Amino acid sequence: LGDTVHGDALDSDVKTGLLAAQPNSQRDDVVQTMVYIHNSVQNAMEELARARNGRATFVTPRHYLDFIQHYKQLFVEKRDMFEEQQRHLISGLQKLKLTEETVDAMRIE
Repeated sequence: LGDTVHGDALDSDVKTGLLAAQPNSQRDDVVQTMVYIHNSVQNAMEELARARNGRATFVTPRHYLDFIQHYKQLFVEKRDMFEEQQRHLISGLQKLKLTEETVDAMRIE
């Protein structure tokens, strides 16, 4: 991958890997953030290697693919959790509305 991962190659990998998980409106921001994080980690590892007299810890393409996979997994997990919470709230609101209508009907009688 060289000294720094090039954004175009990473953009392609991220966009392909996240098509099913990420809404279109946020995809470019996520891609840019993931490329930035990956490059930052790579730069930090290079600085650490210099500080340790050349003993390097390498950031490989596999690390990047694992990063994408973990993001997708977390995104889907959190999305499902929020959708379940939304369904629960909607159900509660429907019950409150029904109760309100029942109370209003009882007041009329």
